[in-house]
Amino acid sequence: NIFGQSVGWCRGLTEMAVLPLSQEFVVSQYNQDVWNGQQSGRIIVMNTDGSVAASYTYPNIPNPAGGYYSVNPREVDVDPTSNGSLEYFTVVFDVVGDGEQSASPIQEFGYNRSNNQIVPVSLPIVSGETDSSRQPYRYDTAHYDAKGDLWVTQAVTGQLYGGPIVVYAKSSGVRSLETTCAAPSGWVGASWASSCPPD
Repeated sequence: NIFGQSVGWCRGLTEMAVLPLSQEFVVSQYNQDVWNGQQSGRIIVMNTDGSVAASYTYPNIPNPAGGYYSVNPREVDVDPTSNGSLEYFTVVFDVVGDGEQSASPIQEFGYNRSNNQIVPVSLPIVSGETDSSRQPYRYDTAHYDAKGDLWVTQAVTGQLYGGPIVVYAKSSGVRSLETTCAAPSGWVGASWASSCPPD
């Protein structure tokens, strides 16, 4: 800084939630790290002593103008019904392209506590629904209920008014986010803002 001090760059710790099995914290880091070529934010899992157990830097997502979207992880929501090695959580993103708000998808992730890795479970998705003027909805906020159903609110991109609430229900232990809308192994950014019809 201007005083010649070296300080940590925490990239804007934004929201955190407690994972139900490991009792560790999943935290969104909102800001990109353009000095190292990272145009998007990051997700981390922290131990209760503040040490980092896992880190996932979101991939650079190209925009139509030839640059990259600024993809900022804003909200973190944890599935209270997780069992097995994966603890599921969903991230809601703020997305800006060419200075304007773009589609804000959600994406489900899993924290594998057996090897301390964060893995994409679903693609980054929107509902594909539109308002009466055919303006596409973006996702705004999300919440898992006690059964593991994921409820998501919608709003019109670039506007303040909202749309219908949708749900991705957990049936026979899984949600469509993990099946029909699943991210392929090794996912690095393809199929950005894919339509994934809610239940």
